[in-house]
Amino acid sequence: MKFSKKLFYMAMCITCTLPLSVKGQNKPNWATSTYHEDLDKSYLEVVVESGSNKDDIIYKAQNEIKRRRKLKVGEENAWIKSGYVASYWENTNNGLTGYFLYQTPNNPRYQISDIERVTSTNQYPFSARVFVPGWMQFYKGQKIKASTIIASEILCIGGFAFAQTKKNYYAAMIGSTNNATLKQRYAASANTYNYVSYGFLAGAIGIYAWNIIDGLVARGTPYVSVDGKMLSFVPYATPESAGLALTMSF
Repeated sequence: MKFSKKLFYMAMCITCTLPLSVKGQNKPNWATSTYHEDLDKSYLEVVVESGSNKDDIIYKAQNEIKRRRKLKVGEENAWIKSGYVASYWENTNNGLTGYFLYQTPNNPRYQISDIERVTSTNQYPFSARVFVPGWMQFYKGQKIKASTIIASEILCIGGFAFAQTKKNYYAAMIGSTNNATLKQRYAASANTYNYVSYGFLAGAIGIYAWNIIDGLVARGTPYVSVDGKMLSFVPYATPESAGLALTMSF
């Protein structure tokens, strides 16, 4: 009986607290010092600077992008403007670190309206992935949250199956004896496991419902959007090599 109560409390804890305690990762997938992407009419790159003052870090980033632009296009075309797209800040052991995403035209004759419209966003379009536990969270780059949802759902379903098996076992044992005391004990155990199974079932349903709501409304890892299309990196592996491949989702 004590074991049954522990199972019931476990089911309630999973339902009420486990999913709510998980937070997604919010660092953009472009926030790395090596990020660089060539588009049709422009290119994207990230400048990383550290320091103790935000204004000083921004100033250093602006000077660095100017220096890079001069190396890229030459002094005579240095007046080409690199457009600021987005930034990401984090506290490190070295102080404050800023990641700055810039877009630079490939041709000095291009106007702002001529080049690709680039934004950094953490809002994802609707996807049928939301109906599979954890899949939408993986899609949004929230691997810890996705893994927790999947593990919680498996645990609840497994707990429900286990409790139902135990309930059926004790229900069958009632007819195996004429001892009134044993019959009462078996009936009580069957009833307890029946309630435990309902607890796990409620947990599975609650986590699945929360998975759908979270998949629809929660913000994911920020990504680069080019003219409304998702630009991101996915890992790949072949017998010859491995690395990251650029993908664009429409």
